[in-house]
Amino acid sequence: MIFFLLAIGAMLGYSIYGSLIAHHVRKYNGLSVATIRNLSLAISMAPLLLLANPENFILFPAFLKNIVLAGFSGAASMWLSYNSLRFLPIGIKTVFGRISSVVFIFLIGWIWFQELPTLLECMWIIPIVFSGIMLSTQKIKFDHLDERSKIGIVLMLIATAFSSLSFVQMSDVARNLDPFIAGYFWEVSIGLWALLFGIIRWITCGKPILGKIKIQEAGKIALVSAPTLIGTGCFALAVTMGPIGIANVIGTGGIFVSILLGHWLYHEKMTTKQWFWIGVCIVGLIGLGLS
Repeated sequence: MIFFLLAIGAMLGYSIYGSLIAHHVRKYNGLSVATIRNLSLAISMAPLLLLANPENFILFPAFLKNIVLAGFSGAASMWLSYNSLRFLPIGIKTVFGRISSVVFIFLIGWIWFQELPTLLECMWIIPIVFSGIMLSTQKIKFDHLDERSKIGIVLMLIATAFSSLSFVQMSDVARNLDPFIAGYFWEVSIGLWALLFGIIRWITCGKPILGKIKIQEAGKIALVSAPTLIGTGCFALAVTMGPIGIANVIGTGGIFVSILLGHWLYHEKMTTKQWFWIGVCIVGLIGLGLS
């Protein structure tokens, strides 16, 4: 029961933050927003460390490599994911993220944790993938978005591959060390890598690290990023109590939350055909979760 509540908490935390951050990403640029977001989490997520077992801090250096690698893949994922918001409405972005995430997480969980998916689970993946393919053929047109939605889909698929690697690496530290230490330093590591990417971009392309973002706007980005404390904290603890694939599947509810918030905040209304294929995807995800 606690496992499911934690997974739901993670879903809500990430969905709310993901919907609110879209405004800033579309206004500025993904890498600058990612840098501010994750470096601010070094402060807002500090309460997680109070929940950690003090003795586990001594063992942390042995897991530093995993955290650094998880931070690299997480920063790459966030940069690509944020850029996809220029092309995709929040709901569609969330669907493609969830579809590809389920597939990647199960594959990596199988290889990394030997959590072998059953034949029934593999069969449920078929309608999930098929609905994603059909959804990608639907025309997406909103005045505030670039109409080249295929670019957004490709960016989101690559981003999810990186995020799946990042989640699994972080989950390994959470299971073998401490979920709260893992969650906190994972987010901080992502921020440091994003900052490094920004410095490299500044040196090679001349683009300012934080772009045109002013201090007041940076504060707003930090504020809307705060729900990540709930998302990461709950997810890091959940993966110590149950299979990582199932924890990820429970996050399917984030599709509804993201679509509703996208409609309310940005007037991104889904068409009937889009809702149909989203429904097929959700049925497949529910079946996968129950199998």
